[in-house]
Amino acid sequence: MKALLVKLLAAVPKTVLIVVAVFIVAFMLGYGIGLGVGNGMGDGTGDGNTAVESSAEVVEEQEEEEVEAENEEKTTEVDAETMRIIEVTIVGSDYFYENERIIFDDLIAVIAEAEAEGELVVKIVDDNASLNAYDALINKLEDMYVDYTE
Repeated sequence: MKALLVKLLAAVPKTVLIVVAVFIVAFMLGYGIGLGVGNGMGDGTGDGNTAVESSAEVVEEQEEEEVEAENEEKTTEVDAETMRIIEVTIVGSDYFYENERIIFDDLIAVIAEAEAEGELVVKIVDDNASLNAYDALINKLEDMYVDYTE
């Protein structure tokens, strides 16, 4: 085995071995490979404030979100008293309103009438709806400036 290794090393020109050795040393100096000689992205100095500021910012954002959520809940409670919600279920390419099958034009007429009476939100329930039927309703509601939830 030792003789085979000696023969292989003798067959490889010394310049190739030198090039490989230089490459390995350059790689280790460039990336370090955990030997502590690498030139990493930072200089290694820090004051430690970044993590504390980030944590404080996260806590502050969470508190703001909680306050916004509480305000939104109060607004929703007030709006729910004055707002009408129409639930439309789409099954395949069929529309259902108040558990009755309804054609698209009649559904739009019902929505337009309800919108004329006051604030309205259309709740869309997707029960294996076809993309065409679903998109047709969404596009029409957006054209009519009617709010909807999916």
